[in-house]
Amino acid sequence: MKKNSERGTGVVIGMVLGFLVWVLVSYVADGNEPWDSSGDAYFMALFFCGLTGHFIYPKSNYFMALGIFFGQNIALLVFSRLGPLFPIGILFLFFYTMAAVIGIWIAKSFKEAYK
Repeated sequence: MKKNSERGTGVVIGMVLGFLVWVLVSYVADGNEPWDSSGDAYFMALFFCGLTGHFIYPKSNYFMALGIFFGQNIALLVFSRLGPLFPIGILFLFFYTMAAVIGIWIAKSFKEAYK
């Protein structure tokens, strides 16, 4: 039972982080969606979101990545106009979330290396 609550906590923290990344990058980039920003701002924000998420709650790493994905989906539904390209947007979110997974993996590697 404890393992499930740890996973749930990781998902919830990830959802909050993913939602915040979507909102903040969209606001800073003056775009409707964060991937419309110039440069790698969205990619880097997700990477640091994964790093930060691991240091906040290291018990459920990849469930946090799942939460980051779901949080971005919620923000996409709330702040973007839904159109015929909506499924492609979900696919974009999946691939962009890999940046958060890489951030989680690097944070986990550093933490294990310097124990």
